Amino acid sequence: MEQNHTDIFSEISALDPAFPLFYLNAGIIKHLSKDDAEFVDVIHTDAWHYGAPFSTGTADFWPNGGTAPQPGCQNEMLNPIDLCSHQRSWWFWAESVSDRFPEKFNAVAAENWILFMLNVKKPDKAVMGHYCPTTARGNYYLQTNGETPFARGEKGLTYMYM
Repeated sequence: MEQNHTDIFSEISALDPAFPLFYLNAGIIKHLSKDDAEFVDVIHTDAWHYGAPFSTGTADFWPNGGTAPQPGCQNEMLNPIDLCSHQRSWWFWAESVSDRFPEKFNAVAAENWILFMLNVKKPDKAVMGHYCPTTARGNYYLQTNGETPFARGEKGLTYMYM
């Protein structure tokens, strides 16, 4: 993002930042990066489709691997259902703000989704969403429910075939 001032945002929360026109069009080179704020947390829910498939933040969260279809969504292209996985990012973020649900979006650091599923994880943990600590760094993975409440708390740290 081009900045016309010397100040920098303290924090940006990016919800499945766009992929197609920002990465596939050779003429466009501006897209979200971890340098756009002191802390950038990203929730990826539709990588390689509508959402960026790359780590673009200070802390990148990949619920359910970050790809479509997200649990509770169908994988149908070019219709309103098609947007379900892309829109899950803001559903997750909105739930993270609410105090109606006791569970949080607990996530754990891992090299990738496959290693997360195989239980090969790093010791770092963070909460995805509104209460993400600004000390979080790297890629974090978690599993969610297919409907609200989406957060699974500590259960989301362990892969369970659904």
